[in-house]
Amino acid sequence: MNQHILVFVYGTLLKGEPNHGYLTEAACLEEHCCTNGRLVDTGEGYPALIKDDYAAVKGELYAVTDSQLKNINRLEGYFGENRANLYERKTLNVYSDSQTYSAFVYLFENPGNLPYITENDWRAYQQKTADD
Repeated sequence: MNQHILVFVYGTLLKGEPNHGYLTEAACLEEHCCTNGRLVDTGEGYPALIKDDYAAVKGELYAVTDSQLKNINRLEGYFGENRANLYERKTLNVYSDSQTYSAFVYLFENPGNLPYITENDWRAYQQKTADD
């Protein structure tokens, strides 16, 4: 039996977003949860999460299989530790109203001068930019 791995998603993997198909067979454990960090707009149609202990990013938590995780790794440009990765995969605490989980989160470590998404919520940001 495949062991399930917890993954926190905050951008194009969210329900209703373009890459959610990667998670269609995954179990959604929490639709409303958060982890420490800040979102930046990459300008490429997806956000990036950067480390920040004093802010919280909204997202969803999924239990995935090994094969689903491999596909997500490819999507996120993660090839393993000590490699040239687009995103680094770290284990962070993810908080819901009822409990704390330990889950994989994909972090962007070199944001440069990318603009912050002040809402720290990809859907809210997209709605706001669509309304502007």
